[in-house]
Amino acid sequence: MDRAHAESVVEDVMSTLGGRSNSLVILNSAENMPMYIIDSLGPFCSSLPIQRSIVITAPDTTPSVTLPACGKKTILRVQTEATLQLLPTVTQSTDDHHTALNAIREVFVSQSDRVWMAADAVMTEHRTGGPPRRPAVLIIGAPPGAHRTADVLAEALAKVYSEKPLMIDSHQFSRVDADRAKLHIDRTLDSTFLGDVRSAVFTRVDSLPGPAAMIFHSYCDHDDAQFKNVAYFMTVHCSDDVDTDSPPKAQEEAILDYLKRSWEDLHKEKRGPLLSRIASMVVVVKAEKNMEVLPAVKRQ
Repeated sequence: MDRAHAESVVEDVMSTLGGRSNSLVILNSAENMPMYIIDSLGPFCSSLPIQRSIVITAPDTTPSVTLPACGKKTILRVQTEATLQLLPTVTQSTDDHHTALNAIREVFVSQSDRVWMAADAVMTEHRTGGPPRRPAVLIIGAPPGAHRTADVLAEALAKVYSEKPLMIDSHQFSRVDADRAKLHIDRTLDSTFLGDVRSAVFTRVDSLPGPAAMIFHSYCDHDDAQFKNVAYFMTVHCSDDVDTDSPPKAQEEAILDYLKRSWEDLHKEKRGPLLSRIASMVVVVKAEKNMEVLPAVKRQ
């Protein structure tokens, strides 16, 4: 019963958002909602990247839709606002990625030196020393409570390559036939990179069906990738805690283990080669409080 109610709430919120591409829905008074609603809305909100609709509730507004009641009084009130501009104007789509990274770093003040060293290493290898030999790939892992931080950071980094990077919310394919999802991603990447765009962001890549994720095996190939002058930034929304103070190797292994579990529907003989393509550089972020839609839920 609780699960069905939670799913219906998410469906109604999605219906309210409709086709809006640049909107923000404000969420307050989360303490008045049943925990199973929070558990469903939290991942849904966090899975939506910047410049896409984000779900939040506002207490003192006229509901644009009445969502299913829990008991007698629980009604979520939805209000659409202008897109939240979290990032200042930085040097974007530029050859000087060092300047851009410094500007981004001033916004993401909670992140470790490891995050910036990794981002710089990926970009430096890809953007210096002649034509790229392989695409740039960076995986950004996030423990609970830092999912949106990872998504916003991924987009900020992608904008160093292109003013309007390709944004793909992987969660939209979580219940789609894997072959159809793979075909859709293939066509989207191909048509995008044949144009002027040079970067793509895949948020919550862990929610892709394993067979669909195999599309990255070819697009991120070290030698034979069709597009080598492009960059991929992928976020992983962990449902398990990750010790952000542990050694980098331990953090990387935690993210890779989570991806392996997420893609259990992919045979291990394929998982290994896939991860070798996309996981050459993995970082884990800490939450930036001004970027998170919902705080991490602490269960009693």
